[in-house]
Amino acid sequence: MSRVALVWSTATLAAALSTCAPADPPPLTGRRPGKRSGAPPRIAWRDRDIAISGLPAVADDGSVVVVAYRDSDGGRGNPNLTLLEKDRGDRVLRRVEVIAANDVDRLESSQIALRFDAASSWLDERHAAKHLVAMVPLDAHPQTDAGPAYASGLGVTVHWQPSTLTIDLGSAAAPIRQATPASWIIADRPLCASCTEICHNDAFLGGAHVDRKRRIAVLVISYRGSDTCWEPGSQPHVVAW
Repeated sequence: MSRVALVWSTATLAAALSTCAPADPPPLTGRRPGKRSGAPPRIAWRDRDIAISGLPAVADDGSVVVVAYRDSDGGRGNPNLTLLEKDRGDRVLRRVEVIAANDVDRLESSQIALRFDAASSWLDERHAAKHLVAMVPLDAHPQTDAGPAYASGLGVTVHWQPSTLTIDLGSAAAPIRQATPASWIIADRPLCASCTEICHNDAFLGGAHVDRKRRIAVLVISYRGSDTCWEPGSQPHVVAW
C-alpha cells in the first residue's frame, strides 16, 4: 500500500470512529430539559400601579402553580405584590414579597425598580425550571337572587360556598366535589382592640383559573366589607383532581 493510501485510510477510519462516538452529555443545570412553554410571566411597576401578565401559571408537569397575591390594604389601598409558588395541595413552597403596601410611600423609585427586577429574575428562573404555562381565566358571575357567585368558561363551571367546592367539567363524568378547609375563611375579629363589636366578612368565589389538561385550578376567595369592617384581600387557593 502506498504512503498516500495509508494516510487516507487512517484519516477515514478516524472520521468514522468520531462519528460513532457518543456525544458529550449536556451540562447539569438543575433545570428540566426541553423547550420552554411560551413567554414567562411578567410583572412591572407602572405609574404607582402593578401590571401583571401570565399569572397564575402552572408547571408543564402540573406539579406547582405560581400566583400573584395582592392585599386590599384597607381604606388606603396602596399597591402591593407577593409571588407565591404552591403545590397541588395548596401548600406554599416559595414566597417572594415584591413590595409591601407600606413600601410604596417610603421607597425611592429606583429602589422599587430594583425590587421588581429581582422578582422578574425569579420568575424567569422558575419559568426555566418548571416551563410555566399561563392558566386560563374563567368568567366570574356575581351573586344574584337566583344563586351565589360562580365562575364558568371552557365548558367548566365552578361553584364554591364556605367549605364546599363543586367543579363541573361538562362531560359525562360526575362533577368533582371537595370539602375546603376552614383555613380558607378569614375568621371574625373585633372591630378594634377595645371594641366589643365583631367584624364579619362574607366570603364568595371571586374568580377562577383552570387548566383542564393538568387537572388543576386556582380559585380566588373574595370578601365583602363595609366602611367599618374592611374586606380582607382576596386569597388564591390551588385545587387539583
